[in-house]
Amino acid sequence: SAAAKPLGAQYVVAFQWAALRADDRTFVASLNMSHASDWKSFVAA
Repeated sequence: SAAAKPLGAQYVVAFQWAALRADDRTFVASLNMSHASDWKSFVAA
């Protein structure tokens, strides 16, 4: 569940949703990355 994710990951997903929801490909990529255990790697990428 979302509650089990690190707070940082929830923030990243929320940001991606707000910023990239119009771009389906990028949105899907952000969703895939939201499942990564290390959200900091996503931020740095």
